[in-house]
Amino acid sequence: MSSAPLTITLGFLGGILDYLEIAKLASPIVVGFLSAYAASLIALKKFKKEKFWDERRTAYAKVVSAFEELLYWAEQERAAHCCEPYISVASDPESALREIRRFSKIGSLQFSEQFYEKLKEADIAISSAEFDINEAGIGDNDEQSQHEWRFIRANTIREIVEGCLPELLKLAKNELPTKT
Repeated sequence: MSSAPLTITLGFLGGILDYLEIAKLASPIVVGFLSAYAASLIALKKFKKEKFWDERRTAYAKVVSAFEELLYWAEQERAAHCCEPYISVASDPESALREIRRFSKIGSLQFSEQFYEKLKEADIAISSAEFDINEAGIGDNDEQSQHEWRFIRANTIREIVEGCLPELLKLAKNELPTKT
């Protein structure tokens, strides 16, 4: 008779031990899944942040490159007008102006408010100068006059770019994260 209660007790303890063994085995698995989930959330957040900054850095580089292209073009025009030697690598001021105008319209999505305002200011100044020069040059159809107006346009755009490019570079440098 004494063996029956012992068997029941052992059976009862055996059931408890089974649950404890399952809990011992399951707890590392559960902790592992939770750790993996937390790590994936952190990695995803970091990836999105890095992607955002990469896209932002690319946008800043495009704007700065467009301004540099305008400076290069203006120097080519000045050198050609003054009959000075210059590097004859083709410049594309129209696509640079288009890039500046595009970012002055949609740049609020990527740039800081200060950078965006400075960019819009530069775009408005360039557009206004081009309009004024085109208006003043109407009727001057001979080649020499057109050459003079191109020179005036290049110098005017160069003055605007040289006035705003250092500030844009400073704002971009302060805003972008430093590489580690």
